Amino acid sequence: RTSQGNLPAADSLYRAAAALQVEALPPDDPTYAQTLNGWAVVLARQGDLEEAEAHYREALAIRQQVYGPRHERVAATKRNLAILIGQQDRLDEAIALLEEALAVERDVLGDDHLQVAATASSLAAAHTQNGDPERGLPLLEEALAIKVQTLGEAHDDLLPTLNNLAVVTERLGDYATADSLYQRTLDLARQHFGTYHPAVAVTTSNRGTLARRQGDYAEALQQYQEALRIQRELYDGPHPAIAENLHNAGQAYHGLGETETAEAHLLEALEHAETALGKDNPRMRLYFRALHTFYTEEGDSLAAASYAARLGE
Repeated sequence: RTSQGNLPAADSLYRAAAALQVEALPPDDPTYAQTLNGWAVVLARQGDLEEAEAHYREALAIRQQVYGPRHERVAATKRNLAILIGQQDRLDEAIALLEEALAVERDVLGDDHLQVAATASSLAAAHTQNGDPERGLPLLEEALAIKVQTLGEAHDDLLPTLNNLAVVTERLGDYATADSLYQRTLDLARQHFGTYHPAVAVTTSNRGTLARRQGDYAEALQQYQEALRIQRELYDGPHPAIAENLHNAGQAYHGLGETETAEAHLLEALEHAETALGKDNPRMRLYFRALHTFYTEEGDSLAAASYAARLGE
């Protein structure tokens, strides 16, 4: 089991290590940058995006000073920072950082390096999230080709690229190819990790969204419920992934006309998200928007207005 309780412990260990290194090491020591980078990963998983960003930026400044701007470790830090920024919907900024990182990696490492594949995948995800999946598709196809060539067809590192390629293909309207890619991802994830793993839950949820996009709300609900079952086994207490699938299940119930159950799931999703992310997290807008739309469609203007106010509208 992956427990949220492990994250505060990791946070404390990184905090203590950083304090010791500040006292014992020069301010531009790469070991300190490595600690900052690891600490930022933990903070981001806890939803503390602001502090995580500060640590990534400090690590980036140290690495640029030590290695110069055209180094693979600098590029990797830019990629991590860009992913975090993208989670805050600052997509143009994220895309610019990823393009910088990818250009350096191609030059320094060559076009067929796994780090190139990782950054190409992240850039594809940012383009897709920014409403431009056409630019994401060739990047993901390139990343998958690099990984297959380097690692083989059955390596677990193919999983995120396969899943993201399925998402982009779905966005472009090729539902049959998307479903095939999701199934390939799910089979590979189960082969490596069994049922109870985040990759299995994510892909199961994505298959639900594919079904919902095609109007099959019953199938979508079944997939979302299975993803939730896995995630409740994986995570103790409120978690962003659980919030997202409660939201998804609420949308599916609404599509099936089960209004009261839909409302309960959307409200529970909001509660989970507020606890896991914090009320001021930019990702909270998804949950405010869903409830605003729900109450508007149900004719409850007072409730809709309360969520419009939280959206700043």
